[in-house]
Amino acid sequence: MLAFHESLCHAFYMRIFIFVLAAMLMSCAQKPVKSKPSAKNAPAVSKSLAQRRDTGASAEFAREKQMVMQKKPTAGQASRSTRPAPVSVNPQNKRLVLDLKAQKTPVVSEAKLMAELQEQFDLNNQIGFQSRYQAFTQRYSKSARINEVHYMSGLLALSYKNYGGALRAFDLILKNPRSPQSSKAMFAKAMTYRRMNLNEAANKLLAQIPARYPKTLEAQRAQVELKIAEKRFQ
Repeated sequence: MLAFHESLCHAFYMRIFIFVLAAMLMSCAQKPVKSKPSAKNAPAVSKSLAQRRDTGASAEFAREKQMVMQKKPTAGQASRSTRPAPVSVNPQNKRLVLDLKAQKTPVVSEAKLMAELQEQFDLNNQIGFQSRYQAFTQRYSKSARINEVHYMSGLLALSYKNYGGALRAFDLILKNPRSPQSSKAMFAKAMTYRRMNLNEAANKLLAQIPARYPKTLEAQRAQVELKIAEKRFQ
């Protein structure tokens, strides 16, 4: 009797074990098995990923383009952007020409410039005289008073011991022997030679003055200078 009871218990536990095992097998069969992609499916996967990246990039580019298009320029900006920029062959020279035009001094009349020259000559101001002298000779080179200006320039240069400048100024006057300043210029040229210790050249020039300009004050002065020179070198 006891043996029969033990066999029944053993059979009951075996059924429970089989039932539990069957339930475990069924649960395992229902879970999906994750399989690794094979080598054949790898190119398809990479291609799909590339397509996704391209799609994302194109979508981002489309958004940026839309944002740029929404910022429309105003009428002034549009005209400035569409207008071609001026082309300058030599912008540095162009700026230089503009600066010179801006610094151009107003034209002074002949009478006023002559008065300023006389004033600077009386003040013995060589710098102030020279700037006005250049302006006068450039603007009024055919003036009837041009030799007066040359004569003042020569005397002022002689006072500063600029003998070369003095001789050049006097020679400009002597190019026109009929000028009222020609006798003065010849005498002043002779005195310039005297200052340079060129006494022979000075005496030759002084001797010509009475013959060329007999009725002038310079003719009398030349005769006096010649007599002084004779007594000096006796």
